Amino acid sequence: MFVMMIHQMLVFRTVAVTGAATQNWMNAEIVPAGIQV
Repeated sequence: MFVMMIHQMLVFRTVAVTGAATQNWMNAEIVPAGIQV
């Protein structure tokens, strides 16, 4: 159960980071340093 919780956290984090990177890439002109953060 604990392992599953960690797995869910890692998956959620990966999706969140990917989504943020995609959004920053789409708004590259507005947030040029977003991907580096």
